[in-house]
Amino acid sequence: MDSPPLRLRIRRAEIAARVAELGVEITAAYAGRRLVLVAVAPGGVLFLADLVRAVDLPVVVDFLAVRPLDERSPSGHPVALAKDLELEVAGSDVLIVDDLVDSGRTVHHLTGVIAERRPRSVRVVALLDRPQARRVSVDLAFRGFEIGPETVAGYGIPFAGWFRNCPDVWEVIDARAVTADPMAALAAVGGRDGPR
Repeated sequence: MDSPPLRLRIRRAEIAARVAELGVEITAAYAGRRLVLVAVAPGGVLFLADLVRAVDLPVVVDFLAVRPLDERSPSGHPVALAKDLELEVAGSDVLIVDDLVDSGRTVHHLTGVIAERRPRSVRVVALLDRPQARRVSVDLAFRGFEIGPETVAGYGIPFAGWFRNCPDVWEVIDARAVTADPMAALAAVGGRDGPR
C-alpha cells in the first residue's frame, strides 16, 4: 500500500487551544492600548478570524496583501503591496497577523512599511514559525507553533492553490501526487476535515 500524500501535522484542536492562549497573551500585552490587528492576506485571514475572537480587548482590524517581486527588483524588496491599509495607524499599536514566517523577508518589509506611518509600536504574531529558514532577522512577539523545513498546507496556507480551507495543518509528503490531484490527496487522508 502506498503511503498517503499528506500527513496530519497540527490538529484543529491544537490550533484552537494555542490561538486561545495567544489571545490571553495579547490581551495582557495590550491592555489599555489602541490595538490594530493587520492580517497579511490571504494567508493570515483564517488565523485572524480566530485570533480576533480570542483577544479580550476592543480592536480594529485591517488587511495588507503582497505580491512577489523578482529578487533583483530595483527596490531590493521581495514583495510589493497589492493592498494597502485603509486605516490610519499613527499612534496605535499595530500587530501584524501572519500565517507562516519563514525567510522573514515579507514580514520584515511590512514592518518597515507600517513603521513609516508612525504607530506607537509594530509587532508580529505568526501561527507558524520556521526560524531555520530565516534570511533576515525578525522578532516575533507571539507565535503559535515552530515547524521544521517540511512543506505544510491548511488553515489558510495553500499548496498548489488548494487547502486554505482545511481546518488542520498538513505536511505535504508527496508533492507530485498532491499537485497532480489535490482532491485525491485529501480523499486519501479522509477528506478536507481529515481523520476524526
